[in-house]
Amino acid sequence: MKLQHLILFFSLLMACSNSTRIPPDLYNREDMAVIMRDVYILEFKVPELYLSKDSSREVYDLLEKKLFEEKGYDSLKYKKSLNFYLEHTDHLEYIYTIIADSLSLQDKMNQIP
Repeated sequence: MKLQHLILFFSLLMACSNSTRIPPDLYNREDMAVIMRDVYILEFKVPELYLSKDSSREVYDLLEKKLFEEKGYDSLKYKKSLNFYLEHTDHLEYIYTIIADSLSLQDKMNQIP
């Protein structure tokens, strides 16, 4: 059993050491997860407005701009970060884990009376 733990530890260590470093001008993984979660929530809400496809896109663009302004997100930095993470799936997997955990926790909190 200890050998399995040791092998797992070294496997994880190797995986972490092989991952690409995140450039300092990008959002880190944790910040990116928060921003992406907010964007996904917005993407989920817009179709509930039952607008035409063109109107939905315009409304979404306006709401996304407002979201970024209110939260202080830099849209260019976000797009640059997103492109980086889409090319480096080892980091993207970690980000999606954070997003899933956050949404799950939010859902559980909403179910509490």
